[in-house]
Amino acid sequence: MSLLRRPVVVQIDGKVSWVVSRDPDSKGWVGVCPPLNLTAEGDTFEELNKSQIEAMALLFADLFAEGELEAFLRRNHWAAALPKPGTKAKFDMPFEMRTDSVERMMGALT
Repeated sequence: MSLLRRPVVVQIDGKVSWVVSRDPDSKGWVGVCPPLNLTAEGDTFEELNKSQIEAMALLFADLFAEGELEAFLRRNHWAAALPKPGTKAKFDMPFEMRTDSVERMMGALT
């Protein structure tokens, strides 16, 4: 039997804001995070939250795999104790959410 390696949890020292809104037509939720250039959506607020966490984790995992995470964090004035390249890692970064109208949220992106 092979042993499964648990991922190293990497806590990113920083915090980002997501702007979230409930679409008046579909009643679904959408969120944007301009500092990370990410969007997320969910049919419920809980699904949106899971989608946000997953989007950030995938972004950081991809940057780590490409060897670009350290420079990305430095450019944004964030920090993390990164494991050796090739280490199985899971990334976590605190975030906050604020609500806004869909129109103003989309206007801020253009």
